[in-house]
Amino acid sequence: MTHKPDIDSARQHGLGRLLLSAHRAYADVFIAVLRELGHADDVTMAQINLIANIPASGIRMTALAEQLSMTKQAIGQFVRELEAVGTLERVQDPTDGRASIVRFTPAGLQLMQRSLEAKERVATMYRAQLGEARYAELVAGLELMSARLGVEDQ
Repeated sequence: MTHKPDIDSARQHGLGRLLLSAHRAYADVFIAVLRELGHADDVTMAQINLIANIPASGIRMTALAEQLSMTKQAIGQFVRELEAVGTLERVQDPTDGRASIVRFTPAGLQLMQRSLEAKERVATMYRAQLGEARYAELVAGLELMSARLGVEDQ
């Protein structure tokens, strides 16, 4: 009889599961810090992930959908939700009247500024827990892995 690996154990300790768990833990801490900074009561992590991919100058909805590998309909839903809370607005593309550009409102720009502050606070927390050397190794390893896999920084 051949030895079968413990599937549950292998799933719990595989690289993909560890990365997913780390991402979820980061997201939870990030949202908590964002709330401490007076934001995020009206925004979800999925919305944060979307707006993190919108440049300050704005972006066409079709380009955003392509960048995130999402349907235009899904992007449209997120944008409508973020318009409803005053984070984003849609304006006509001056170079193509058929297209619209999604951009931040003043409140959305404030959310982005607070998001940057939250990212720094979370990074400080991670440095304190891991130590500077391990934190730097973690970041370098993730950057290398992303570069070798052809993942662009978004």
